Amino acid sequence: MQAFGDYTVVSHHEFPECSLRVLRLEPGQEVAPHYHAHCAQSYLALDGSVEVRVGEVRTVLAPGQAQRVPTGQVHGIRPVGGPATVLSVSVPPLRADDHFPIGAATGEVVSRE
Repeated sequence: MQAFGDYTVVSHHEFPECSLRVLRLEPGQEVAPHYHAHCAQSYLALDGSVEVRVGEVRTVLAPGQAQRVPTGQVHGIRPVGGPATVLSVSVPPLRADDHFPIGAATGEVVSRE
């Protein structure tokens, strides 16, 4: 699956009910703003702190804290104060064709072609 943003996918697992990905973000990296039309996601901070954007709301998660992202909601994530590791859970499993990037300046959906 193509990455949108600058981060490392440490591991990726697919199950019938969900997909799990462990993401590593270094300072200056991010999961760029995007949305999914067919799945909801949840982020769990494993180590380090991250800022999760859901719509226009930004929440900082410390290790052990989680944030849900409803289906169709624009979201993104970046580390705060140092590197961070995050568990991303997608229900149902994230499909390769269900990732719609958002232009940072305009808020418009960016063509994937």
